[in-house]
Parts: sequence; structure tokens; C-alpha cells
Amino acid sequence: MDCSQTHRNLYPYLDRQIEPAKKKSFESHLGECPDCYGCYRFHFHLRDCLKKIYRHFELPPSVLRCLFKRVAGGPP
Repeated sequence: MDCSQTHRNLYPYLDRQIEPAKKKSFESHLGECPDCYGCYRFHFHLRDCLKKIYRHFELPPSVLRCLFKRVAGGPP
């Protein structure tokens, strides 16, 4: 797996929805590529922070949709 493929598979991996064959390749690439590992750690911690915030505040569904689109790289 190269860096581009790793970035495309980041959220399926974080959501535990990545295919088993891709999971091994993804994890292998993270072990070899400091840039991709750094990206993974950033998004892992970002999701963790968002989960903690979300537990304390009830955001309107429209705000959540916009936020998740932005995090995923889509337009607002």
C-alpha cells in the first residue's frame, strides 16, 4: 500500500470497516512511513477529542453533518 491508498483507507480503518486484506497492508505501511503514521495519529486523536466533546454537548444534526464532511475533506 502506498501513501495515497493509505490516506483513502484511513477512515475505514478508524471505523473498523476496512477489509482484512487491506488492514494488514495499511498497518504495514504505517509501520514504515512516518508521514502516514503522523497523519493517522492526528486523525485518531481528532476523533477522540470530538467524541469527548460530543458527549458533553448536543450538536444539531446539520452541524454534525457539516463537521464530518469538512473532516472528510468535502465541501461544507
